Amino acid sequence: MYNRDGTRALSSSTDDTAILWDVISGDIIQTFAGHTKSVWDAVFTADESQILTGSSDARMILWDVATGEPIREFSGIHSNGIHTVYITHDNRYALSGSGDSKIGVWDVETGEVIREFTRHQDSIRYITMNQDETLVV
Repeated sequence: MYNRDGTRALSSSTDDTAILWDVISGDIIQTFAGHTKSVWDAVFTADESQILTGSSDARMILWDVATGEPIREFSGIHSNGIHTVYITHDNRYALSGSGDSKIGVWDVETGEVIREFTRHQDSIRYITMNQDETLVV
């Protein structure tokens, strides 16, 4: 995942971390460590001041890019690892897609789950929203 101007990249790993890289120099800008199992997805917030990660430990964590510290943890509805995450452009909602076939919609400010979608029969591998963020795809 690249940032808007392509100068930074996020990677997620089976070493339980996400790393923010300087694409030009190849240097590590920040390491985000706090998950207890593999990190499967990582995305920037619209202003790039935070990232959201999803992990095999069935949690999402919102991180401060400047400090590398966790801001908020999202957990409690998934019984399997989170494979895909999304955060709305206004940072109001976060979405999680899991190996338990559930999609979660979370309030970013409170960390509470707002809605669960349970119609899939197998793992959720990718989640996004339409351009005006009114539909989950």
